[in-house]
Amino acid sequence: MIDKQKPTITACIITNDDERVIKTVDSIKNVVNEIILCHTVPAVKLKDKFKDISILKETYFEWNNSYSDARNACIKQATKDYILIIDSDEIIKDKSIDINTNIDYYFLKIYNYGSHYYSVRMFKNNLGFYYKNIIHENLEHCFKNRKSGRSTLEIYSADISMEELYKKLESNKKYLLRDKDSPMRNAHLCHHCLLDDELDDCIKYGEAALNQSDLNSDRKAIVCNVLYECYKRRGSLNLAKNFLWKSLEFVPKQLQARSILVKEWLDENNIKRKSEILEQLKYMKNIIEMGISELSGDSYYSLDYINDRINAVKQWH
Repeated sequence: MIDKQKPTITACIITNDDERVIKTVDSIKNVVNEIILCHTVPAVKLKDKFKDISILKETYFEWNNSYSDARNACIKQATKDYILIIDSDEIIKDKSIDINTNIDYYFLKIYNYGSHYYSVRMFKNNLGFYYKNIIHENLEHCFKNRKSGRSTLEIYSADISMEELYKKLESNKKYLLRDKDSPMRNAHLCHHCLLDDELDDCIKYGEAALNQSDLNSDRKAIVCNVLYECYKRRGSLNLAKNFLWKSLEFVPKQLQARSILVKEWLDENNIKRKSEILEQLKYMKNIIEMGISELSGDSYYSLDYINDRINAVKQWH
């Protein structure tokens, strides 16, 4: 329920007449104070669907092949204290949102395609936040000298079929190829090329990303993990492992690169690696227990799984 004493929130959504947004609106209408629904195509399937929701305002932005432009047009309509960004195929399950007014922007946990990651989806409305990049739009250029926090609010993406997912990835790749000014372009194309098994291009874009001065350590660690898989597919396992170590240099507190190293060593079944394996497993256990992973979209492992591996390795003779 909405607490009138708390900071007010506008939820901003862009939609291309996708009926899944009905569930999105239903999940937030009793949690936020205002909803701006920005149509990027004329509403046909969604016409008159929201006429009974008093806090919802519908606007129109003529699609120009830029997700940032559409989002910016939407947030300009917001009138409340904070802006919550939610996609038209996402929902929230929380009944309330706690906000500290000393915080300028919040990271939210996003559950997406079987994994999760943290993304900035809520920010103050009066600080001039705006999105950049045609696709994979972001706000990082607005964060300097601003205070960040991590919200308990969680966002869940709708389940989609593999066919829908591949279509979405192919569409995203086309946008990325055109978005030559985006600092995220090389990193994202590296991953897309791996998915398409275009290994030479994966390496090309990955190396370009690692040489960028305007790409943060988190993104570079993710690129290194992608390049590990790329070189492994090419049969260059030693070179592939070097990228795991480089990934850990960029982001030491992560499970993904460490878990891959452990798996490689376990597959070798080399007792000389026993102490190294135990060291990595104990480091992973600490990350899980303390909840201190610093890698976006990091791998997930239960403590039971890690403890089983530790006990199994301790039995090596």
